Amino acid sequence: MKQFARGLVAASAAVALVGCGTSSGQGPDDGITVVTASSNPTISGTVALGIAKGTFDKAGVEVNLELGEGSQAVNTMVAGRADLTEASATSASSLEVGGKDISAVWASAGGGLGLKLFTAADGPKTVKEFETELADGCSAGVTAPGSSGYGYMLLLKEELGLDCELVELGDTAQILGALISGRVDTMLSTSDDPALAAAIQAGEVNIVLDMAKREQTTELGIPQFPDRIFFGLKSNLDGKRDAMVAFASGMKEAASLYASMDAEEIADAILSIEVLATEFPTDEDRTGLIASIKESKPFVNWTDGHVAEEDWKNLLSAAADWEIDGFDAADPRRSYANIVDMSFYNAAE
Repeated sequence: MKQFARGLVAASAAVALVGCGTSSGQGPDDGITVVTASSNPTISGTVALGIAKGTFDKAGVEVNLELGEGSQAVNTMVAGRADLTEASATSASSLEVGGKDISAVWASAGGGLGLKLFTAADGPKTVKEFETELADGCSAGVTAPGSSGYGYMLLLKEELGLDCELVELGDTAQILGALISGRVDTMLSTSDDPALAAAIQAGEVNIVLDMAKREQTTELGIPQFPDRIFFGLKSNLDGKRDAMVAFASGMKEAASLYASMDAEEIADAILSIEVLATEFPTDEDRTGLIASIKESKPFVNWTDGHVAEEDWKNLLSAAADWEIDGFDAADPRRSYANIVDMSFYNAAE
């Protein structure tokens, strides 16, 4: 069956289809439409690779990939114009609490596994130097409260005994600019963002602490959990069970390919999809994408997509300290039994 990618037009309700003649709106009844908030390979890479390499075709399901902007991706799924979206697990659980009956079906990235503590090139280069040079106070650029990066910065403040002011600056690119310009002393982020990956290669930043190194996270007592997940409306997914089992099968094979292929091979494969080729049109963009894939590989599909109950409990326990308004880790609506559905995953070959 034919597979294609399509991009959301942010300025209108229309959906622009790339490389096919299908109308906008609901995806094909026998297929699965996935909408993601970014072309970042951590978020979209596995689905894109599955489309490019024909793993969904082999499983017998048509998969459509759409790119949205921020919350638009989740809103598109909730409105019924897509079957699945990808977002933080805490955001998904908050939708459930807000009255949307959702099912989490795939763990796309592991919490903390890709996070790194950065300083500017002329700043501290080790944890010891960081603790010494910034002992009297520092400023840390962060995303909004509720994000895993924000939560982990709170954890590191406590574990390293730092007196850091958290400065909310927006997205990763804005925080990176503030770090390089000296407006903040440090930032905590995944390094798969193309701009940040390029900054690492250019020597503009130092990696003070790398959470992909298990000995460091173990020493700090940081648990592992599914930070980002694919999820959809339960009633819709239950009604497309055969397609969802095939989707899970295609994702398993795509995840295996993502793990075995090198970054250049992955980049060239996913750039064969027109909507992603549009996102990375130049050789410089391709270089940034390759660097991003290299950085993301340790934590993408970190459990081959499976969400275990113990890992979900770790998520709730960690998120309880992230200053999320109204977050109650003990709320049964946020529980593993209420949100996570591994039946498609378990039935997939």
